[in-house]
Amino acid sequence: MMQKTYVSKESFPEVDFLHLKRMGYTNIQFPSTQAKHQPIKIIRSLGTHHNDIELFEVSHPSHIDILKQLISQKKKDFIIEVIVSKRLTQPDIHKVFHLASQNETPIYLTPSFSFKKTKHYYSPPEIENLKVKLQKKQFKILPRKDLCAPNMELKHTRYYEDNFRILLDNTSATPPLFTVVIPAYNNKSYTLHTLRHLREAYQADPCFEVILVDDGSSDQLSDEVLQNNPLGATPFKLIYNPRTQPRSMGDHQYRAGLSRNIGAGLAQGEYLFFLDCDILIPSNTFLNFRKELKNADLIMCQREHIRPTTSLHLPHLSSIQPTHLRDSDYGYWKTFYKNKDLWDSMPDKWRYVCTHSLCLKKSLFHEAGGIPNNYNVYGYEDVELGFHIAKLGKRYKLSENIVYHLSPTKSRSEFSHIHYKKMKLLKKSSKIFYYNTLDSDVFKHTEHIWGRSNLFFLLYSMKMNLPLISQLKI
Repeated sequence: MMQKTYVSKESFPEVDFLHLKRMGYTNIQFPSTQAKHQPIKIIRSLGTHHNDIELFEVSHPSHIDILKQLISQKKKDFIIEVIVSKRLTQPDIHKVFHLASQNETPIYLTPSFSFKKTKHYYSPPEIENLKVKLQKKQFKILPRKDLCAPNMELKHTRYYEDNFRILLDNTSATPPLFTVVIPAYNNKSYTLHTLRHLREAYQADPCFEVILVDDGSSDQLSDEVLQNNPLGATPFKLIYNPRTQPRSMGDHQYRAGLSRNIGAGLAQGEYLFFLDCDILIPSNTFLNFRKELKNADLIMCQREHIRPTTSLHLPHLSSIQPTHLRDSDYGYWKTFYKNKDLWDSMPDKWRYVCTHSLCLKKSLFHEAGGIPNNYNVYGYEDVELGFHIAKLGKRYKLSENIVYHLSPTKSRSEFSHIHYKKMKLLKKSSKIFYYNTLDSDVFKHTEHIWGRSNLFFLLYSMKMNLPLISQLKI
């Protein structure tokens, strides 16, 4: 097998490096520290935001002189992306913003970072402090998310992988009202059970199509669906997005957001209904949606959790009893459910957006920029989607629909049912959320997560006697 080589002129953030590995580049070469630093000039279409614009990346002090030359030539057809690391001092960054403002050139700020503590990168507080100083000087800062947002054509974004295949397409030429988008990875039995419940919902209310995005599963999920279609006559697309290497739960190859973007890009429905592959819905779900969407732009279903022992037996919804349910939504979610009728008036209502069962207009999803594809670890990608929708002034509602979650086994959980491990993952994804948005409210909301030590979360989990913490091996 031929080795794929990528030669970089500049070092990339860690998320880019991992993206290249997922794309199959086994030989990734970076220049030595003595190498002459040259700017990267990329001509590309940048989604719906810019077309055929030259992107000038500033990541080293030597690039500033070249930028001065461009501006002295009164060049207008380019934009600037500042890759912020300790290579660039704060005075360097101020200088770039000053040059850009003289030329009225759009400038994007991209914090470079690593999930490990390192002296080469600015911390979130340092980035926030830099942003505030720049804003005091009336500089306009554009967050990186606007530069790399997915678009309806599903291409030309730095984190997009376009090697998926459509294995089955029996959808109708007539667009349905709803498209159900389901990402799935190595969860065959639960996914098939979810699809069987969707078939019953379609028989009761034939107003939707289903797009299942198999995220490179190794448990023959796609083969099983092709051989024994559990959806029957329901309009259906089966997508397979292969992986170059297998993943482990909780690693840096998380792609659920990417799968949802792929499904949304292929959807024909006016509305998108994002559904997890282990969620069972009642047959009247879409009937209730049609009523509720008259007075809301984003709707999320209420979620009940089926006990693990019951889940393994794949119960039908009609057989679920109160004793089969468990109360695992403690603290954060309990507070939300107590005040669910006030969701739309909450100041940070985006904090509670989850794609386990989320419905919104397809046009709104694209207007909000979709789900940023640089979330390569669990958590916060759906919250960021909710954040951008809230910034558009849209209305939120918690649906009357109650959906039922088949509890995963420990091996299927991204954090092995261990609260401490979950918080370690959220520390990483919360940084991505802040760096994507550079928003002060996001900074305040996530500070208590990325700002805490791992030891703090370990001791907190032990104090609260949270699930399975005794099984943690230090």
